Amino acid sequence: MKDQTLSALLSDLGALSRDEIAGVLLALAARVLNEQAPAPAVVSDRALTVPEAAERLGFTVQYTRGLVQRHELPAVREGKYVRVSESALQRWIRAKESEGGGVPAPIRPSRYSLVGGTARRRSGHA
Repeated sequence: MKDQTLSALLSDLGALSRDEIAGVLLALAARVLNEQAPAPAVVSDRALTVPEAAERLGFTVQYTRGLVQRHELPAVREGKYVRVSESALQRWIRAKESEGGGVPAPIRPSRYSLVGGTARRRSGHA
């Protein structure tokens, strides 16, 4: 089967000019290299504060801090500073989606909103 396909391709190449054949070979080489190339490394992996991570997750800041303290959410700690990388947050989300059958749980609106970098209780809630 492969021999028939190859011979048919070679007979079709006879009708092409030298420049057209070179173009086809370059396109094929680029395609092969792109399929074998590893995924590009993340150039910029922003470090998020816990309130920023909480906002992206749709969780309260306190709940997100608890995830970090229990080492459920990967974070970097340096003194009083705690940061969650964007890539770690994405991996954590994908892992949680796969645990739940691939369907993310619905996110309830928080009673807290992020105002000026601090969580404040929304008005209208008891």
